[in-house]
Amino acid sequence: MKLYKFITTVLVLTLCANMAYGESPDKVTAFRFRADFTEDLDEDAGWAADVNVAPVQTVDTPFRVRFETETDGSENMRQYSLQYRINGSNWIYMEAEEFPYESTNSPIASIVSCENIFVGEEAEDLLNVSKFTSTPGAGIALSPVTPRWMPHGNGKESAEWEWAVVIRHWSDGPTQVKDGDRISFRMTDQYGEPLAGLVPEFTVTVPEYHLGGTFVETPARIGPWETADGLLYFIMEPTETDNVFMMVKSSDGGKTWTEVDGNNRPSIGDLEGVGSVMTDDGIIHIVHQTSDEVIHHAFATSDNTDTPDHWIIDSDTISLPIEPPTQVADVVARPDGSLVAIFGADDKLHLSIRSTEGIWGKEFPLDIDKPYWLTSPALVARPNGTVDIAYKTVYGHGWHRQLLIDNTLTEPVQIAEEIGLTEDESMSILPLIYLHEINTLVVVYRDMDGYLYMISKPDNGEWSKPLQVSDRVVVTNPVDSDQVAADAVAHDNRVFVTFISEENCNIYLSTVQINEGLAVEAPQIKRIVADIDGSWVRGQVLLNQSLTPVYGLVYDAGSLGGSGFNKYIEIPLN
Repeated sequence: MKLYKFITTVLVLTLCANMAYGESPDKVTAFRFRADFTEDLDEDAGWAADVNVAPVQTVDTPFRVRFETETDGSENMRQYSLQYRINGSNWIYMEAEEFPYESTNSPIASIVSCENIFVGEEAEDLLNVSKFTSTPGAGIALSPVTPRWMPHGNGKESAEWEWAVVIRHWSDGPTQVKDGDRISFRMTDQYGEPLAGLVPEFTVTVPEYHLGGTFVETPARIGPWETADGLLYFIMEPTETDNVFMMVKSSDGGKTWTEVDGNNRPSIGDLEGVGSVMTDDGIIHIVHQTSDEVIHHAFATSDNTDTPDHWIIDSDTISLPIEPPTQVADVVARPDGSLVAIFGADDKLHLSIRSTEGIWGKEFPLDIDKPYWLTSPALVARPNGTVDIAYKTVYGHGWHRQLLIDNTLTEPVQIAEEIGLTEDESMSILPLIYLHEINTLVVVYRDMDGYLYMISKPDNGEWSKPLQVSDRVVVTNPVDSDQVAADAVAHDNRVFVTFISEENCNIYLSTVQINEGLAVEAPQIKRIVADIDGSWVRGQVLLNQSLTPVYGLVYDAGSLGGSGFNKYIEIPLN
């Protein structure tokens, strides 16, 4: 199937390259947009507007467009293609690329699959504008060209062609289609000449709180980071097929998002193991592990008075370790401005410290004498500069130790027995929490039974017994990411855990009140996002929004590891 698609595409483009654009003797006599993507091909229902009316279309939402064409009287074989252009620019052939999970690239617009259109399905006369005799055309899904078609009789015939298409908010480049942009469609013949007649043009809309793009594969914190003025920043990739850093920003409480300083984004992509932290000077520091390198990037937000809204560190190498089974990284900032990073190195975890002068020190192992693989690291820095470290072995044992302010390590203490025993469950520990008002460390993890559990420890006390904080099994290894689909934050001595149910892929919020190092009562759990096929969720407590304080969340509503479904939501915490 893919080989046929490639050969057909090459044939069409080769024909077009050898002909000057004129105008096809065939023409478009009518068009109509269908909003109901699941409607049967020849049902006269589910339309978005009347015939020859081009309605506004929503990005990252597949739709269908139907054309009625007339022939010029000749009985030659026809094979049509579809082109688009944005804001009056050059015409571009529309490729057949799936949505949301693309195979080779992610263009602005593409022809996608549709379960209600099978290959070569005949399209009857629904638009009924042409006075010529009607013969069946076809529905086109995930193909760059129509089936071959030849008029009969005197050659003066009409046919209808319905295309399944999508307009992406973010495409390879990266390129962003924005609210109000104008898109035009036209059909071309087998010689690359555009059909005469009607050319629909429409505007696109971007729903409020829609980010689009694709998630960075990481269990660590990636935002949204907040400035003193309430501006939000989030680390993201544009598409599954263009794995580069984007820092997207919202100036209106998450309603709209756009990339900042795209001309200077980091030169190294492959965003799998990523951790980040925002320091008091308004800089977001990012530690990023690829297959064979650990890298430091940095972005200055609007809170930074020297270089606001700019990437200030491209890709500084921290380490060149032996590749671990899973790329992992996390980073925290100490009160003095130094950074502590952790990352995978073969079967171990290594630490590196960046001084206040901006120099990364020599890396050192977290545990050198343990004869088993270590993974799933998570860090949190205390107000005094002590860094807590939680991690696990591939055998499911959870461990905790501390990096003290003199950079010595305390002895490891086992805190759990069975935190995931399979490769799919290797990243089972959520971002760490330290409740500084009551001097209590909180660790949330997914146990091998599929539920989330919380343990806590006051500074001068013992570890609590595990408390189950999810009332249903939680998704793990979404889209081959080896991690649990959950997030954890805290505010006012309450721990907030969001998780995605394995049963229905909806998002739930679990709230636990902590007092003197222990949970006061059973978790309160409620569903906060319904009717989605979720796979990712990451968030932060935000203190400068209109309903402050809120739990600001970015979640993937169903891209299956592709792109186009990232959305933002705020959960009031009062």
